[in-house]
Amino acid sequence: MIGTVSPVQAVMDLGLNGFEEHRERLPVEVLERDGSGRSWLRLGGHWRRIVDIENLWELSAIGDGTDAGVGLRFRAVTEDGRTVRLLQDLRRGEWFQERVLAEAALTR
Repeated sequence: MIGTVSPVQAVMDLGLNGFEEHRERLPVEVLERDGSGRSWLRLGGHWRRIVDIENLWELSAIGDGTDAGVGLRFRAVTEDGRTVRLLQDLRRGEWFQERVLAEAALTR
């Protein structure tokens, strides 16, 4: 479709392990600390309570040269046992689910 941008971003990052990772970023909703102190993640149209979240302390470039930003990665576990890798745009506050699509050969 001409003139539209997909909400899914495919990116390449050089991971800390030396592998080039191809990632897909899907926008998700995160509700941080509702009135009861719980956090929620909306996946596949359903809200799931986050029971554990870990800051991975990994930064990643977001956007292109004209609208670049920085994202911070997290690993979240929902109450139904799902482990989800998240990326938060530090400038806009938007959240994305990150999925690794493939790993290329070790770069030297």
